[in-house]
Amino acid sequence: MYSKSFLDGVEYYEGFYPRRYLDPVGKWTIGIGHLIVPGDPYTDKTVLTHDQAVEQLLQDLEQARTGIMRSYPGFTGLTQNQQEALVSWVFNLGIGRFRESTMFKRLKAQQYDAVPSEMARWVYGTLDNGDRVKLPGLVKRRRWEGNVFATGNYTIVTEV
Repeated sequence: MYSKSFLDGVEYYEGFYPRRYLDPVGKWTIGIGHLIVPGDPYTDKTVLTHDQAVEQLLQDLEQARTGIMRSYPGFTGLTQNQQEALVSWVFNLGIGRFRESTMFKRLKAQQYDAVPSEMARWVYGTLDNGDRVKLPGLVKRRRWEGNVFATGNYTIVTEV
């Protein structure tokens, strides 16, 4: 379903962490970017294999994809690279932010050329104290997602 280039890119930007850790904004995370939520089986003693982390990632990506399809019926008419870029973005930021974003309005209006620049605006994290900080890793990731959406180029962006 997902291209190897896409999965490799998501893993590059998320990293693989077999034990839970606090992400840059202080949220417990494990594996390949899985945000730990109430009811998850992950504790401070959990150690995931890479295969287990990939399986969790695929579940998380499918949840993002399903949310997009429910919100945006035009999703199925997009190319695979456009779909994958949106899935990455929603996986990272959540379906709520997607629905509230100007990017969503551009998609619904079929203004596809505007999508990469709208993606690029989402590079801030909010700390527990409410401060918003620009995260260099998100700058790179948004540029990658924009490239994937616009051109199908999955080359990893390493420079800001």
